[in-house]
Amino acid sequence: MSDLLDKWWCSEHNCPMIDVGGDCYACLFDYVNERVGMRRVTDVVNDADRARLIFENGVELPLICPCCDKAIHATGGESLLKEVNGFRLETLEYAHGESQDKKKRYGLLLLGFTKNRKKKEIEVSLESAKQMTDERAMHDEEG
Repeated sequence: MSDLLDKWWCSEHNCPMIDVGGDCYACLFDYVNERVGMRRVTDVVNDADRARLIFENGVELPLICPCCDKAIHATGGESLLKEVNGFRLETLEYAHGESQDKKKRYGLLLLGFTKNRKKKEIEVSLESAKQMTDERAMHDEEG
């Protein structure tokens, strides 16, 4: 059993491995950190289907609710999203949440942002990490 757990769990960071496509798995923290760690949020897009954080390197991180895997419905909603604009992603934490009726437990990623000693946190689904996109890379492939 421990062999199976070792395959899907990163013992170094105490977080799950996530499917990043093509039968490839990566440590949740390494995967997110390589793409957006210590990067500043330059824009927040909140369109009809979901909110996304745009980082200074062009990576987009969709904000997916950890309890239902749909568009985030965070306390503070749009004002919270506007508040993280210009903040730098500095911490990642893996935690567990529980549905209001206490029937469902789920993993979540806690994103910790800072700017001028102010701190903000957003809880997102692990799907947010899996669905990150790099718009510049996508345009390079098209052209």
